[in-house]
Amino acid sequence: MAKDSAFIANMSELNESGSGQLIRLPAAAFGAVLPVASQSIEAALRDGADLVIVLQSGHQIRIDGFFAEDGRVLVLRDPETGEFFEARLSLDGQMIGVEPRPRDELSELFRATPGEIGALDAAYANDSMAFSDPTVSQGATAVGAATGGAAISTAALIAGVVAIGAVAAAIVSASDDDDDDADPAPAQPGQPDPQVQPDPQPQPDPVVPDPVAPPAPPVVAPDTTAPGAPTVQIATAQDGSVTVSGTAEDGSTVAVTYPDGSQGGATREVTATGGTYSVTIPAGVLSDGAAISVAAIDSAGNSSQATSETYSEPPVAPPAPPVVAPDTTAPGAPTVQIATAQDGSVTVSGTAEDGSTVAVTYPDGSQGGATREVTATGGTYSVTIPAGVLSDGAAISVAAIDSAGNSSQATSETYSEPPVAPPAPPVVAPD
Repeated sequence: MAKDSAFIANMSELNESGSGQLIRLPAAAFGAVLPVASQSIEAALRDGADLVIVLQSGHQIRIDGFFAEDGRVLVLRDPETGEFFEARLSLDGQMIGVEPRPRDELSELFRATPGEIGALDAAYANDSMAFSDPTVSQGATAVGAATGGAAISTAALIAGVVAIGAVAAAIVSASDDDDDDADPAPAQPGQPDPQVQPDPQPQPDPVVPDPVAPPAPPVVAPDTTAPGAPTVQIATAQDGSVTVSGTAEDGSTVAVTYPDGSQGGATREVTATGGTYSVTIPAGVLSDGAAISVAAIDSAGNSSQATSETYSEPPVAPPAPPVVAPDTTAPGAPTVQIATAQDGSVTVSGTAEDGSTVAVTYPDGSQGGATREVTATGGTYSVTIPAGVLSDGAAISVAAIDSAGNSSQATSETYSEPPVAPPAPPVVAPD
């Protein structure tokens, strides 16, 4: 890479002669270094594969083929401080920022040797040069807008463009005699007088390329697909409120329409979250047979087909039976009368609580005696004990039990056998 370093040194020597140098960025170069402070740049533009830099002074620097290779780097060297800055460029060539770069980073940045980086200082050692208008020849890669002999605040502005990482190509130069005080050389025989100079050719005005418009955003086809129809379930709570719920396209707006007595009915809108929705209608709004319609609308405004369901009022439960306090009142004690029939059977009868069960207990020779139960009808009861069961003095007990199981006090009576009638006197035949 010594050839690159020699090229930089030669440029420095040419700068000292005051000649304006125009160079083309080699195809294999990794980037370029300009002796320009970032604050002196008015704008940077992309013109095809070229990078055009417009200075505040009106000068233009065109780096031919800068964008022909990906990854090329533009570095600015401040003429006042000698500091290096990497210029950040957008795809359309606009400068969007600068970042300081220490000298020890330039070798890696440009894939150059330390000796090549050291040659940068030699190339830019003199920062107060003036140059004449360069004559732009065929294939020139930089355009100057200065007038003849105008001083540039940065050293050899165009001549100071340095290509790093490959041998520089096609240097196009135009030299003017800087020594205005020197005696003109005498004319040689057969040669024109050197003091007679041809009229300068008019230079074209610098052309600032139009900014490259950014690429148009991709055309996105509009969404015209409607969501699927939502599902609908209707549930009535104990408080009478009605919940309408179901599934719908996630993120869609779900419109629930129902009659509320107004013209056109009412519409409630909610967002389907996680693919589900739910709307609660207050109690008393819906009547039996009310039609509920549900539709889903996506973010593009496409509406699904509506799903309709009919509200049915839940059946009315029968009223609960009244709570009756338990009956704990015992019936009154029954009355008891004992009568012996001619056949010897004994009838126990009397009064008791109507509908109660009357239990008549009497001795019958068995352990504990016998009990006969009858229902008091119309407030009376009657039990017949067969003849020969009771003996004289037998105790008969009678109690009444109501439907709640409450038992009355027992009423006891003693059975007395009827007296035996004396035998009838014998019948004597008349004498």
